[in-house]
Amino acid sequence: MGLPIPELEPNNTFANAHDLGIIGPGISSISIEGAITLGDVDWFTFTLSDTLTDATFAAFAQDDESNAIMQFVDAFGDVLIFGEDEAGGFDPQINAINIQPGQYFVGVSGFGDAPPISVLFNQHFDGQGHTEQFEYRLELGFNVVPAPASFAMLAPVCLLGTRRRR
Repeated sequence: MGLPIPELEPNNTFANAHDLGIIGPGISSISIEGAITLGDVDWFTFTLSDTLTDATFAAFAQDDESNAIMQFVDAFGDVLIFGEDEAGGFDPQINAINIQPGQYFVGVSGFGDAPPISVLFNQHFDGQGHTEQFEYRLELGFNVVPAPASFAMLAPVCLLGTRRRR
């Protein structure tokens, strides 16, 4: 994993979410350093490559003794997962398995922005209702499964590498 990339403002809505690019084979993690201020929310977006059959995704937001919350949202605006730091000082995390190719969003905000029930009502973080201020490090991890066609394209290369010399 390389150095963390800085969060880019403005990124308070889906429309201006910090674009992390296309995720495909060869990309296993992204690290971001950011900050939440009063009434702030930070949205990030990424696209899972259509060369994948599915992927596993995990996110972990490490903050300093604050009440950070996270959302994982699909391209249709459906809140798939809500994560919050639990009692005892654990930082918020989200885990998703078997996610399909397409665009997704991850939001980081402060406690009070949206409740856990936001998953049922697709209530998105908007930065309203929280008074948290903190710096965080967002770790995104991917375990991607290439589509069978991707394997087929790699087969001739693999065979060349195993050819016996006389």
